[in-house]
Amino acid sequence: MTLVKLEYDRAELSHKIKEFDSLLAEKDEFGEKELDRFLRDRPVLMAAYLTNSYNLTPPDQYSDKEFCIAGAFRTDFLYLWQKTKRVVAIELEPAERGSIFDQESDTKTLPWASRFNTGFNQIIDWMHWFDSTSPDERLRHFKTETYDFDGVLIIGRNKFLEKDEYTKKRYEWRKSSLSVDCNGKTKSIKIITYDDFLNELKEIELTYDSLHNFINKKSDGA
Repeated sequence: MTLVKLEYDRAELSHKIKEFDSLLAEKDEFGEKELDRFLRDRPVLMAAYLTNSYNLTPPDQYSDKEFCIAGAFRTDFLYLWQKTKRVVAIELEPAERGSIFDQESDTKTLPWASRFNTGFNQIIDWMHWFDSTSPDERLRHFKTETYDFDGVLIIGRNKFLEKDEYTKKRYEWRKSSLSVDCNGKTKSIKIITYDDFLNELKEIELTYDSLHNFINKKSDGA
């Protein structure tokens, strides 16, 4: 799968953030395909979030299609930093009422939804592959040396978590407390709702220095 160069434009980023804000305001629930199409047409949004979230320079390249490795592992989005030899894979799941917890369950403690577990486990499988393969094999797949891997799961809406304080606390704990050893480093899998994804983008837009740094940092180092 070919990775393509990512171009940046400050005015474009601000415009795309406003478009995303308008989209999420239209309705409460979105399917994965609708969100995938929207974000795939606006790669600068994911790049801005990753740059801010991981305190990096903007990524050099990204996959404009679903990325597949070894014929078995797929991720919705993939961004790559050449100098720091870092890869971040992003999994999208629906922004629906039952995306994170099974809201139809009649149990007192809601079980985790199958869509959440599917997305989370896909990232775990990616980390296992990265951790268990040689640098030469990773070079063959990414066309550049890679020594660092991170995963992000974007899923659900805040409003469906806020109705039950205990359920929300379970989500926050899982988001902040679980870690995985990958290539000799302890990694947390970032889990974020579409609302919080948008909120982080708005913070970048409102903070001039962050926006200025995102657009003007050179991609030759973190």
